[in-house]
Amino acid sequence: MQFNNYPIFLPATLLKLISNSDQELARLLHGSRITIEDLADPNKRVSSKQINHLFRNAEKFWGRPGLGLYFGSQLSAIQFGVVGHVVATSATVAEAAELFEKYYRLRSRVLDMSITAEKDRISVYYKYSDPVFQKYRVYTDIGFSSAKSILGSIVEHKHFETKVEMKFDDGGYRELYEDVFPDGVSFNADTNALHFYGLEVDEKLVFSNKINSMAARQMCEEELKLMAKNNLVSSQVKELIALSRQAPPKITQIASSLGYSERNLRRLLAEEGYTYRELVTSVRSEYAAQLLKAEHIPITNVAQMLGYDDYSNFSRAFKSWFGKSPAEFRREIDS
Repeated sequence: MQFNNYPIFLPATLLKLISNSDQELARLLHGSRITIEDLADPNKRVSSKQINHLFRNAEKFWGRPGLGLYFGSQLSAIQFGVVGHVVATSATVAEAAELFEKYYRLRSRVLDMSITAEKDRISVYYKYSDPVFQKYRVYTDIGFSSAKSILGSIVEHKHFETKVEMKFDDGGYRELYEDVFPDGVSFNADTNALHFYGLEVDEKLVFSNKINSMAARQMCEEELKLMAKNNLVSSQVKELIALSRQAPPKITQIASSLGYSERNLRRLLAEEGYTYRELVTSVRSEYAAQLLKAEHIPITNVAQMLGYDDYSNFSRAFKSWFGKSPAEFRREIDS
């Protein structure tokens, strides 16, 4: 099952950047089930497969290596909407890093990110939690080059060093990487990371504005609440668990299907007041009760339909859920 978890703003920005007409745009959208009108909808969300289809089309249209590096270098904070505004208007480098780490998932759920700020170094560690995005280097290239571009546009001190670690090899265009990151790129590394040296974490940002920053933060908080209200992660998880009632999937499988890392998924569920085990229990107990209400299904068959080979194990589990045995539960329905 594919959920439409990803905002369309990133691929929309790319397609508008490299196309010069509606005809070219239609060509880039071909086969994605996304329309030109969708690109103009700031609330439109699409699946990872749709995004990947667009980027594959874009790479063919671009016709040369380094699309991700080029695209990322063209991005500015403003193109990340209110999240970018929060970052740009922050008081200091450290505050911008802290707020971006807090709000980045409003613009991308595909990243599992952590940021560390030391006296003269900012390090950003991340990985793509969705296997669709893990497979292709273009997304890593965009992340690296856009981070450097955006940081360079909001700090007064422009002469900082940027060193990169990436899990991919050089892809046959090492020179392009060295042009964008002349301070050093390590390929085939154990992690994906950006290290910015020569930045004071308490350095004031160019567009720092306390009033604007507070207003943007409030918008982010409201957007987080709206996202939680309209798109509860726990509901999506329960839908996927319900597809495999006999053998509940591992949380890593669920996380991958939804485009999260396991850590991010556990955190999001906790924010909604759940654990993964509780959701598994909820789905299985509801299904067991539903089956027991169908009097034509023998209780032993109900146990098997929930993946229990041993009826006694099912009976113990059911009693822990409802405080009574399956037989007692069915008798109460009949009475």
